[in-house]
Amino acid sequence: MTAVCLAAVAAFLVFVPIGGEDDAEPPKIDAQGMSANEMLEMLRGSEMDPIAADAVASAKKRAYEKQQAAAKQEKAEKNSDETAKSSFDKPEPEAAVGGGGGPLPDAPAGGGNTSVSENKAIGKQMNAVKGWSGCWSALESLWTKESGWNERAQNPSSGAYGIPQSLPGTKMASAGSDWQTNARTQIAWGLNYIDARYGTPCEAWGHSQSVGWY
Repeated sequence: MTAVCLAAVAAFLVFVPIGGEDDAEPPKIDAQGMSANEMLEMLRGSEMDPIAADAVASAKKRAYEKQQAAAKQEKAEKNSDETAKSSFDKPEPEAAVGGGGGPLPDAPAGGGNTSVSENKAIGKQMNAVKGWSGCWSALESLWTKESGWNERAQNPSSGAYGIPQSLPGTKMASAGSDWQTNARTQIAWGLNYIDARYGTPCEAWGHSQSVGWY
């Protein structure tokens, strides 16, 4: 009798898929028309090894240090000019104070194919697919600092490009030929760069806060 019951249960499991028909299609990502599986394939297609990530990070470090040195020199020259001028000229009453003399901004604002809010929505979804929902605020802050989430952002000093500020921008071609204009392509590359170099956006943001670049 027991053997007959076990055989009946086994037959039922063979013919009835576990989980029902709802598991046949992956869940859709809201507003983007891409399934979670499609996003995973996109991310896997641009996977980066640690050596390549280290090369990008080294280029970013050199560019940041060069930018900082240029800003320091500019500030010193400005102070020198002001000192020399004060030796010969009487101080002007209510003289206007000049601009900062700090480093150039990481990227200009505006000018992409998609809006900042759309790019952030894509980034939040792809970040979740990577399993990093808890680090979304770190990623949002990191790429706000780097590019303002503008897929056409270009650093006028180093030439770093796009939302993740790839250096050089052509590195993102490994994620897709439309790397210059497609936010999804740039984000896929950027997330894999973070994965290979830092492990999570939380670690990448912590590094950026500590040394000024990631």
